[in-house]
Amino acid sequence: VENTGRATAGSLNVVLDSDFTFKGGSYPGVGGSCSSQLSSKKTCELVVLFSPSTAGNITGSLELTYFDDVSNQEI
Repeated sequence: VENTGRATAGSLNVVLDSDFTFKGGSYPGVGGSCSSQLSSKKTCELVVLFSPSTAGNITGSLELTYFDDVSNQEI
């Protein structure tokens, strides 16, 4: 995850699709470096595992929300 903005991204929250989990069971995943804030121009890592519930082609998403000192944002 990279914060390319000029302000600290606060209240980071990540929602994963059902076929994905954080390694070890909780955010940011074992070996991950993200916390609840990410300073401007900094990066952090999430560690997720993929465990599909069915065979075949699977698509999924990761939703990240944060507060940019003005309003809540979602990517």
